[in-house]
Amino acid sequence: MNHSILIVDDNETAARTTSENLKALGYEVRVVLSGFDGLRQLKPGISLALIDVSMPGIDGIDFAMRLHDSQPEVRVAFTSGFTRQIPHRGPLAFQTAPFLAKPYTVPELKGFVEDIFSN
Repeated sequence: MNHSILIVDDNETAARTTSENLKALGYEVRVVLSGFDGLRQLKPGISLALIDVSMPGIDGIDFAMRLHDSQPEVRVAFTSGFTRQIPHRGPLAFQTAPFLAKPYTVPELKGFVEDIFSN
């Protein structure tokens, strides 16, 4: 497995836990705690961005749109503990992007990410 995942989530505990779980599954993972930090630290080589929908400042949809402008090859998936769907903003591709509701278990996270990389 040679996939790099960027986690963008303002909930540090959730982000770190998700990162540890993904690393244990063999993924290379980086964590940023805001959309602003994510934009400042964007580097080539990201396979997947797992983005929290609800964040202060640059929210998940805005971050995803800016990421897509600079690195359109990066797969985008969303997560949230506050909503069960992606807001109807941005490209249609974002509205139908994979979505994982928080809280999630390690098997749910594993299956979610494996499904993304198998498509």
